[in-house]
Amino acid sequence: MRELVEALVKARRCGGRMTAGFSELTSVEQGYAVQDRVQALLCRRIAGWKVARTPDDVVISAPILDDDVFQSGAKIPLESRMSHGFECELAFKVKHRLPVVSGSEYVIEDVLPALGEAMAAFELLSCRTEQGFQSPRPLLVADSLGNGGIVMGASRADWHDLDLSQIEISLSIDGKSVVEKRGGNPMGDPLRAIVLLANHLARRGRFWDPGQIILTGAFSGVHHAKAGQCVEARFEGFAPVAMFAEAVQHIRKE
Repeated sequence: MRELVEALVKARRCGGRMTAGFSELTSVEQGYAVQDRVQALLCRRIAGWKVARTPDDVVISAPILDDDVFQSGAKIPLESRMSHGFECELAFKVKHRLPVVSGSEYVIEDVLPALGEAMAAFELLSCRTEQGFQSPRPLLVADSLGNGGIVMGASRADWHDLDLSQIEISLSIDGKSVVEKRGGNPMGDPLRAIVLLANHLARRGRFWDPGQIILTGAFSGVHHAKAGQCVEARFEGFAPVAMFAEAVQHIRKE
């Protein structure tokens, strides 16, 4: 497991992929242990969370580190940050920790008071493994579910009256419309993803902290941009989020 941790740290710092096919992970729990060790070696704080539910109804998650967060209008290197594309999502900022619930699970009424502002966002997808999203689940978890970062639009606090399950969304690349639709979040209401994350973290003895960002799932699948293109997504009632794809790969020193 040590070699896998070192390879993931190197891939994150240098912007590349692992060349070896690590297969020694036998459980998702080992994948989470690798996540923790990679974060510690990178000396980065957790800025947010990504959560997903697999086809066999297993909830998995990954931390988003603070150097993986960008603001709208940022230039994003294709190879190191979105080699596997990007997704249009709604993101929510945590206002405070959840109270401990003994003997039961969190429900939406528990979670809502803990949420602050919301915003349109891009999730950047960049698997650092040879098999990408086809990797065995423990390895995908170790690789933070292929998260390459997030790009956040301006936030708003008064979002509670919006129908998030039927929200209108549009995506354009270089001014050309790619998506125009209503709804489409894989869980219907994106707030359900936050409830799943709350219970998932609690079962693992973890928690979210104030100021962290929670991604809630793609509304329109995975998309790809080419170098030089400008990408903009709009969610009804929210400020747009935009980014510029660039070919130059920013290499960080080890």
